[in-house]
Amino acid sequence: MASLVILENRSSLAIDRLFFAFWLIALFAKLAISAVLPLSGDEAYYWVWSYRLDWSYYDHPPMVAWLYSLGHPLESFGHAVRWPPVLLGHFIPLIWYGILKALGSPSKIGLFLVLFFACPLTGLGGVIVTPDLPLLFFWSLALWSLLKFFEDQESRWAWILGFALGLGFCSKYHIVLLPLSLLPALGLKEIRDRLSLRFFVIVFISGLAGSLPVLFWNSQHEWISFLFQLNHGFKATDFRWQWPAEYSAGQFLLIFPTLLWIALSRKKSAPEKIVALTAVVPLVFFLISSLKAPTELNWAIMAYPAVFALAALGAQKKHWVPAVLFWLTLHAAVPVLFVFPEKFPLYEKVAEPFRFKNLAELPKQHQPLYASSYQMSSLLWYVSKVPVYKLRGINRIDMYDFWEESAPTGTFYLLKDEGRPLPEAYRKSESRFLQSPAPGLELWEVKPQ
Repeated sequence: MASLVILENRSSLAIDRLFFAFWLIALFAKLAISAVLPLSGDEAYYWVWSYRLDWSYYDHPPMVAWLYSLGHPLESFGHAVRWPPVLLGHFIPLIWYGILKALGSPSKIGLFLVLFFACPLTGLGGVIVTPDLPLLFFWSLALWSLLKFFEDQESRWAWILGFALGLGFCSKYHIVLLPLSLLPALGLKEIRDRLSLRFFVIVFISGLAGSLPVLFWNSQHEWISFLFQLNHGFKATDFRWQWPAEYSAGQFLLIFPTLLWIALSRKKSAPEKIVALTAVVPLVFFLISSLKAPTELNWAIMAYPAVFALAALGAQKKHWVPAVLFWLTLHAAVPVLFVFPEKFPLYEKVAEPFRFKNLAELPKQHQPLYASSYQMSSLLWYVSKVPVYKLRGINRIDMYDFWEESAPTGTFYLLKDEGRPLPEAYRKSESRFLQSPAPGLELWEVKPQ
């Protein structure tokens, strides 16, 4: 018996060493890529927020801006301003190692890592800094804390669970889907027996404490951020069959049908059922959402680690090898898109950073310079390090509209999309076309009356 225990300990130690070796190699690769890869328009927008730190923002909660602010000292090293959030996101597989241990299957961490890093959204997507990164971190931390609470019933796990939910709410509002996902688990007697009123009180108090920044900001702004997100995901508009079709096809390609089948079809223990719910509920929720409005593929990203973990428990080579080969093919196309962005105009966001990199001198030559979209303003601001605000009222409302600087009081320059009219407030202004600094863009001088 003693020799068996020694062998098990040696095996566990070997697995730990292999995991951390792979984890470190992947970390250095992600840090290198993230320092070289230009920021997208959305990333630059969150970077601008980091220079206007607040309790929250109109479009999203504040966590992504807080993380970017930690990277300010690194801005002289390419795009290493991303490193703090990228580092945080790289702890997600570490948390899932703990989850697999809680499920009694730590030996499956190798396959989980292969699936997690091979999938474009959770692998290479981990170097793109959006609210999804901290959301996925705190989602995973909350789930792990819940499973640990089931193991030993210690209150500290309830506190960690609550704070993780609260900080997840400071990352992205989609964290509310985690407690919603867990509600059906209360139908299992073995789950209910492990939970007490004290557990729920602790989770509520700590969750509320972690959410206070967002709640405070929204209370000062008539809850406008909550209303924006509700309208953004559930627009009252005519149904288009393309929305659910595109969502379903995209999720099948990014999760892969064989992995999803293995993850959901195999017989599960009570903890595994909890993990399964955290995959199924978000996927179904956004499928329903796609019936009302177009959805983005990354919205359901919180379901992916759960699918990969459950698939790793029962997948054979015939189930996961085709998925990995398909994903690696997608990865191989990414460098081509970024090396030759002008030859692949299929996706505007790919060429966007390169387009504005060539206009870095424009904000220095024409001051004050304004732009017609938050992406345009943010990218110009990032590449030039000169403030470029979006002109208030020229496009859909965003965080720029809350800042006084977005409403010029004197003569200003405006870089706008070709053909886009001036806002109503400036229609009677004296305006003069100056040049077209790039295809599809116009530079104007505007003198308000």
